[in-house]
Amino acid sequence: MPKRQDIQDITITTEHLYALLEVLSQQYKSIESYQMENLIELACALSAKVNSWAVKEEKIVLEIEEQQRNGKRN
Repeated sequence: MPKRQDIQDITITTEHLYALLEVLSQQYKSIESYQMENLIELACALSAKVNSWAVKEEKIVLEIEEQQRNGKRN
């Protein structure tokens, strides 16, 4: 049976993304354009990591559910 992923790492990533977006929303007028570009790139990278984790976790969960259904049939 596939093993579920550790949620601690992705929780930290989502906290970092949230904090970054909070700063961007509160300080956007005072952030230089080059800084804004770098921060947005960081936000995109963090969100891509979260998305990748979620897609992988969904596949794991679906595989576990399928194995459980197949086990009940036997």
